[in-house]
Amino acid sequence: MAWALLSPVRSTQASFTSLDLLESEDEMALRSSKTSLSCSIGWVSVAVLAACAYACGGSVDTGDTTDSGTPSGDSSTDTTTPPFDSFGPDTAPPPFDGPLDVTPTDSPLPDSPPPTDASIDTAPPDPSICDGLAAAICSSSTGTCCTSRGATYDSSSCTAAETAYCTSQISLVKSGKLTYDPTQLDACKAAWTSEVAKCSLFYIDWVKANAPCNQLFNGTVAPGGACTYDYQCQAAPGGSAYCNTTSKKCVSYVVVPAGAGCNYAGTSIHYCDDGYYCDQTSTTPTCKAQQPLGSSCDGPDDTSCGYLNVCDASGTCVAGAAAGTACTDSSTCSSWDCDPTTKKCTDPNVELGDPSSGLCSP
Repeated sequence: MAWALLSPVRSTQASFTSLDLLESEDEMALRSSKTSLSCSIGWVSVAVLAACAYACGGSVDTGDTTDSGTPSGDSSTDTTTPPFDSFGPDTAPPPFDGPLDVTPTDSPLPDSPPPTDASIDTAPPDPSICDGLAAAICSSSTGTCCTSRGATYDSSSCTAAETAYCTSQISLVKSGKLTYDPTQLDACKAAWTSEVAKCSLFYIDWVKANAPCNQLFNGTVAPGGACTYDYQCQAAPGGSAYCNTTSKKCVSYVVVPAGAGCNYAGTSIHYCDDGYYCDQTSTTPTCKAQQPLGSSCDGPDDTSCGYLNVCDASGTCVAGAAAGTACTDSSTCSSWDCDPTTKKCTDPNVELGDPSSGLCSP
């Protein structure tokens, strides 16, 4: 669907629906037991809501454009430049960086097809739904979240931006570029209410929480299909999707439980849930329980220590370095990503109170 994921960081804007946390994806390598699989990223900058991007003049493409950059089709549909892509931070697969680059191949693990029953309306929703969505995203908790991080918050700008973005989504439904599932509306609003109250969420938790928003307004291009913008891509139930800016193909991703098949490459990505890792030593990679801290592990590419943890130089599972810690290699960071410019570990969480999220201003 059109609301994709995280990285340190693509800086696009976010919007209600998705955890598309980032949108200018960098191609990054994802560490794995024996290999490091390449992932399109966006770790947390595309993100979050329209307010900051809106107030700062940021924009997110919401419609197809011609080579000249002029939106094509219904002007009411494509001329709006919402602050984020998908009602919330853009979320693309995390930037877990690894020393080995492996050319991704299409995933052998198919996602569940999106529902096709009557729950998905072909008719566009009433514009009044935008008021409720904006209220959930631009609440008093949002202001508290922003100020707690030293940022500023303008409720009016946030509300105006989110309402405009929602209206643009409805226009895309009218033009047949998005689908609308009314059964996801209340769950999407509840997700945002919970998320802004928490203010900071681990990436995997963010992806799971925003799943209803990714189904509320969903793209129509299946994984592997040609795309230009995130909103065009179809999210599988429980996940999200984004348009890889390098391959120009839609990539979907979901979080799967213990025992499920997993993969970090291709156009249908399956991340293991928190507390598990993708064991790629077998013929069929499967999510297994992570090893306890202090366990033996097989070097920096071994992810069996689990999210936020690393295998240190002595071959032991230890907690990864916190965000902001000086680093020279991604294998020491809890985010599995060392910013090549600042030489500091990036944040593994989606920080809704950070100005880059789109909800707050500097």
